[in-house]
Formats: sequence, C-alpha cells, structure tokens
Amino acid sequence: MTEKQTNIYGFKNESSYQDLFSVQNLTSRAGNRVIHDNISFSIGKSSRFIIMGSSGAGKSTLLKVILGSHSYSGKILWKNQNFDISQLAHNIGFQAQNGGLLSNYTVAENIAMPLQYVANLNKNHAIEIAWAKMKLFDLNSDTFHKYPSSLSGGMIKRVALAKAMVLDPELLILDEPTSGLDAVNSDNFVALLDSLKNVSVLCVTHDSIDGDQYGILHDKKIIIGSKKELANHEIAGKFVGKV
Repeated sequence: MTEKQTNIYGFKNESSYQDLFSVQNLTSRAGNRVIHDNISFSIGKSSRFIIMGSSGAGKSTLLKVILGSHSYSGKILWKNQNFDISQLAHNIGFQAQNGGLLSNYTVAENIAMPLQYVANLNKNHAIEIAWAKMKLFDLNSDTFHKYPSSLSGGMIKRVALAKAMVLDPELLILDEPTSGLDAVNSDNFVALLDSLKNVSVLCVTHDSIDGDQYGILHDKKIIIGSKKELANHEIAGKFVGKV
C-alpha cells in the first residue's frame, strides 16, 4: 500500500518501502587506503540506528559519504531510490558536532534558516515557526535574540537540534550530539531526543545513546545488531555495554 502525505510546507512524500534509508555494499577510500570495505546497513521508519567505533574507524568519513562530500562505490538508497541529499533537504535534518550555528545570526534566525531557504517561507513567517519550535526544545524567550557566542554548550546543542528538526524531517542525522556536555546536559539532550516522534535517527556517537540497532565500525567492516545481540560480542560489546 502506498501512503501519500503532504506536510505543512507543501512537500509531498510517498512511502511504499520497508527501509527508509539504506547503504548497500559501500566502499570508500582515502587515497589508496580503504576506509569502508563493502559495508551495508539499513534504517527503518521511526527507528534509531547508532554508529559507533574507535577513533579512525571511519565514522566521520561515513557521514561525509552520506552528506555528499566524500566519494564512494556501492549504493545509497532513500525509499528504494538512488539517494541524492541535495534533492532531499526537506526530508533530512543534520546536526553537526559543534552545532553548526552561524555566529552572526541570532538563535531565532539560525533555526528559521531552513524554513526560508528550503521551504521558501518569508522571514516573518519563518521566525514565527522558529519560535514555536524553540518552545518544543525547552528554549525560552530570553534565548530568542541571543547569538551563539553567548550560549552554553548544552544550549547550543538544543538550538542545533531545533534547527535540524524545524522542517519535520523523516531522517535526523546526528554527529556526536552529546560530545563536550557534562552528565546533566547530556541526559537532558538525550531526553529531548527520546521525545521526538515519527522521525528516524542516524547517530554517530562515542557516548551511550539507546538505539534500535547499532553499527560498530571495525577493521573496515560493520558489525550490526541490537544491544542485546551485541552485548557479549568480543568487539561490539565494548561499545554498546552490557544489557
């Protein structure tokens, strides 16, 4: 059965697929060095896939591949069609490790940018929606006109998440979302993440964030399974922890 939906920004989505996003037989290189050797994984609708691995295992390169800034061989599919992130800006939200906020724009203007430049809303309308989205992410009115330089690390992460989610994407990509945060702010961010509905998540992290499936990059390959399945694995268990 095919389900057709039009969201509030006018983007039409059709879904008659099992996997929202999938990587098939992907190989990537840095010069002559192989980074990923024929790896595959998939992300279902409204599920959370956590990518982990040691430093140098290829986590950052994999994100670059997905975001279109690193070459590869193999297939990346979106709803069983060839994936081109430049054509899917309204369907994919991305939060960079450092937040990715523009320093010369206020919090409201940062959050509103996808609304203006992807959804083509006028600035006033975009700012109104940004204000509504801020409240969903525990950002108060005092933050609205501030600049990123005046925000704490935890606040920057919340603003960046609000910006990544402002278009109600189907897939949210997170790059080390809790890095640099203390335990309290990390827990607060994860609680916000847990509150999100109807969005699939692809998260690269060193920290403990619950997922439906985990992909552990190791020796150019990927080890995939649930936390329960991987907990006693010789390699993967070191990353997912004990059940």
